Amino acid sequence: LPAYVGAQSGGIVLLDSFGEFSKGDSVFIYGNVGLPEPNSYLILKITNPRGDICQIQQILPLQDGTFVMDKVPLRGNICGIDGVYEIEVFYGYKKNTATFSVSSIIKSEPTDSQYVVTAAEYVSQVIDDLRPAD
Repeated sequence: LPAYVGAQSGGIVLLDSFGEFSKGDSVFIYGNVGLPEPNSYLILKITNPRGDICQIQQILPLQDGTFVMDKVPLRGNICGIDGVYEIEVFYGYKKNTATFSVSSIIKSEPTDSQYVVTAAEYVSQVIDDLRPAD
């Protein structure tokens, strides 16, 4: 299940599903860049424990600064090896990093509808948590 990390560096906030994953899981990363610049893309890079690029995506944030990457399946010779993976997000001069790990336990991949439900529940929870207390 997604967990709010609250990692913020240079204005990039990552709202993510990090932690420990098993081979066959998928990871997706979403967050906010603050006030987006028109037509400015962010770069999201995932590097495996050997230093190989597992995934790189160019994403145009929404008008409110929110971004969502395509899910990345954690399987194969590049994205399915055991160990700690590094996530780097670049937006202009801003950068944020985080990590997650993949274990050798093999799981089946959740369906797309399960991801949508999980993401919707998580975003709703984060919005509630960010609202000022009365």
